[in-house]
This record gives sequence, C-alpha cells and structure tokens, in this order.
Amino acid sequence: MKDSAPSDLKLAIEAIMRGEVYLSPRIAQHVVSGFLDDRARQGEPSLESLTSRQREILQMVAEARAPRRSPSG
Repeated sequence: MKDSAPSDLKLAIEAIMRGEVYLSPRIAQHVVSGFLDDRARQGEPSLESLTSRQREILQMVAEARAPRRSPSG
C-alpha cells in the first residue's frame, strides 16, 4: 500500500523473493474478515470452531509472521 512503512516494503520484497505471497497486515485483516463473513453467510463453521493453535496461526498470518515450529513437528 502507498502508505506502508518502509519496513513493510522490505518484508514484502523478501517474501516475494522466497516465492511466498505477502499481504500487509491491513489487507490480511480484510481478506480474513471477508472469508469469515462468506463462511458465516453460507452457514459454515465460524472462527470459534478453530482450535486455539489454528487461531494462533491465523493471527500470525494476519500479522505477517511465520508460526513457531514445535520440537516434534
């Protein structure tokens, strides 16, 4: 986005160079909200149906952070 901080631009470039998709936290929030709204309209399970770990990972994705790996996985 035009008003993104230079550090966000750096993160975006690095992610793209690794072959990843980058969404700014603000855009990720809109994408996740839209997805959840669509699911709710279709009568599908909501965010409450996710496990705490799934919610944690979703939050990290929205904040553009990678999940921590557990020692076993």
